[in-house]
Amino acid sequence: MNEKLKCLIIDDDPLIGDLLKHFCQKSDLVEYSILTSNATDALTLMASGDINLVFLDFNLPDMTGQQFLELKKNTIPVIMITSNAEFAIKSYDYDDIVDFLPKPLSYDRFLKAMTRLLTSENQTVNENTKLK
Repeated sequence: MNEKLKCLIIDDDPLIGDLLKHFCQKSDLVEYSILTSNATDALTLMASGDINLVFLDFNLPDMTGQQFLELKKNTIPVIMITSNAEFAIKSYDYDDIVDFLPKPLSYDRFLKAMTRLLTSENQTVNENTKLK
């Protein structure tokens, strides 16, 4: 992936949201990030915007992260943000989830998730090239 990431951060905790925005700004991999505190606004932004990565909190005021994933109508990759360890097991049911950022967040773990995303996208590109 040569283009920089355009991230949507969905988290109702302003401290977590601001920290993720800071991580995105600090990273050379991210062009910009947009922060929203609820899933309803996020679905609207995804439908009208140029987003290619979502950071998704599990506990949101209007729905759970799991409900958001059920409503999401695209294959944009998702990195989950949560302290809900139970959902980690269920997350394997969703092809769009590429990683999990456990709270409290750290920049090193953020970079690991980004590397995992880029590695999985390169693998997908290579597999699609072989099919042609």
